[in-house]
Amino acid sequence: MKLQTNEGKLYPEDPFDFKQSLNFIDKFFPSSHNFVILENQLKTAVQIDNTVGFKVESTGTVEDPVLHYQLFSEQLDKNTVDKVIDRITFF
Repeated sequence: MKLQTNEGKLYPEDPFDFKQSLNFIDKFFPSSHNFVILENQLKTAVQIDNTVGFKVESTGTVEDPVLHYQLFSEQLDKNTVDKVIDRITFF
């Protein structure tokens, strides 16, 4: 089955430093092994209605934060997308 994708942008309240968030996630031992963290990017997967992989990358600044996300799954209906976006904002 071909993977479906969905992408969009999130706009955190400024000031927001994505690198600080990545640093916290990377150092939080109970879950640090669940993520791939690159310079300005977070990759992981979550189990919602099915398994959904996602990538989040900062495309803004601390003063004007913008996060670009991409979701990947065999099935991405609106309900699943909304749940995953809620999970991303939790991180």
